[in-house]
Amino acid sequence: MITVIIGLNILRSIWKNKEKYIKENKRTTYQRAFKKFTIGLPFLFSVIAHIFIPIRSFFLITPINNFTIILSTSIFAFSPFTSLIGFYIQVILSLFYLILGLLIVRKSLQVFGIDYMTLVYLFYPNESKIQNHRIYSILHHPTYTGAICITLGGLFINFSIYSIIQFFMIFLGLNCHIRFVEEPELIERFGKSYIEYRKNVPAFLIRFRDIPELFKFIIGKR
Repeated sequence: MITVIIGLNILRSIWKNKEKYIKENKRTTYQRAFKKFTIGLPFLFSVIAHIFIPIRSFFLITPINNFTIILSTSIFAFSPFTSLIGFYIQVILSLFYLILGLLIVRKSLQVFGIDYMTLVYLFYPNESKIQNHRIYSILHHPTYTGAICITLGGLFINFSIYSIIQFFMIFLGLNCHIRFVEEPELIERFGKSYIEYRKNVPAFLIRFRDIPELFKFIIGKR
């Protein structure tokens, strides 16, 4: 949890100090912000990577704390399923969400470009273009949807209490970041139109009826 908070707080400071950076030196504004971006993002990546790795893998020897062992053991081990069936279910769900998440992130980078992903237009909004892509009619932040899917892949590969807790830390962290950091900036820029848009379109949780549109986005038909 501490790692998630530190990473998100570093990213939050980019939005918070935007005007300060611009006033101090407009030419180096983005360079300064990008340094923080490259520091904060690895904190979140490390937590997502940690979800894929069983907690016991970090011990040089088998942990003697039985409570730790229980929390890091697959929930299927305590269910009526045989361990083999549970293993197959975990692998299938993990691969599905991992691949889905990677495809969404890859497509987002292809469609919107690395400039949008690395916050260039937060500092140079006049140089940005209005994005009217169909994906924005079903999601505010498709890249975050991809990150959530990747994190779900990590949850299911272990499917332990620890991995569930780590998933919700990432989920709640991103939700708070969007609600309290990114969206105030967008409301300030676009006003009531964005407030109405936010009411009608979810941030990164896809609605069941919109799943076909998401797959059209992934395969490039929209």
